[in-house]
Amino acid sequence: LPDVLLYHVVERITLYSIGMRHTLTFHTADQGRDNLMVLEDFATGDIMVNTAKIVKKDISATNGVIHVIDEVLVPARVLLKIEEQGITIG
Repeated sequence: LPDVLLYHVVERITLYSIGMRHTLTFHTADQGRDNLMVLEDFATGDIMVNTAKIVKKDISATNGVIHVIDEVLVPARVLLKIEEQGITIG
């Protein structure tokens, strides 16, 4: 669980949506084992982080900025461990 939660945090950067660009990647707070990638849907104008759509963006906080996404992001290595246990997600 800690790896999944830390995978949603990008340390030492405050990035508002205006600075997000297609294929921009970030190291996450889970020790940078898996990266997050920003993807733009040029047809709809949607911004995605990996497979999750940003549904509310640019919420200023005292220590950074928050973007609300529509799904939980799970690092690939965690997904592989879950699958090794015979559990299917999605």
